[in-house]
Amino acid sequence: MLDQKHLTEDGAYAVALVYAAERHGLRIRRRMQEGEQADWLLRDPKSKASVALEVGGTGGSAAAYVERKIEQVRKAMIARREAIVIGFGACELVHRRVA
Repeated sequence: MLDQKHLTEDGAYAVALVYAAERHGLRIRRRMQEGEQADWLLRDPKSKASVALEVGGTGGSAAAYVERKIEQVRKAMIARREAIVIGFGACELVHRRVA
């Protein structure tokens, strides 16, 4: 039986992590814990910086959902914070670095 929430969430993680690695060279360090305000802790091998990555998946528009993910990752205690949202309905990916 398919669980739509987990299917969308897991699919978004897969696409976002491949995108972060292939497009930006980021590498996975670990899954962040509940309360850390992001889903994944990544590492930029060039700058050695840690990156807090919040990922979202939706059947609708990624652009409409990304602001909510930005607000969440903004609270992370890591200097470099980013959000990626995958819109499966429109086949889109929105990536934002958070100031």
